Amino acid sequence: MAATVSDFLVDRLYAWGVHRIFGYPGDGINGVFGALNRAEGKIELVLVRRESLRKRKRSLVFPGQEPLPSGSTAD
Repeated sequence: MAATVSDFLVDRLYAWGVHRIFGYPGDGINGVFGALNRAEGKIELVLVRRESLRKRKRSLVFPGQEPLPSGSTAD
C-alpha cells in the first residue's frame, strides 16, 4: 500500500520526538488514526472524551472564583 499524507505526518512527528498525542475522534482525523495504527506503536494515542473534559473544566476553581454549577453554559 502506498504511503498517505497521514503516514508522512506520523513519521515526521516521530522524527521530532513526539511519543504521545491526545486526540478527539471524528471524521476529519480518521486518516491520522489509521496512520497511527499502521505505525505499530511508535506514537501512543490517548483518546479523550468530551464528558471527561467537561468534568475537569467544572472541577477547575481558581482562588476568588465560584465553582461552576452543573448546568452552566460553560459545560
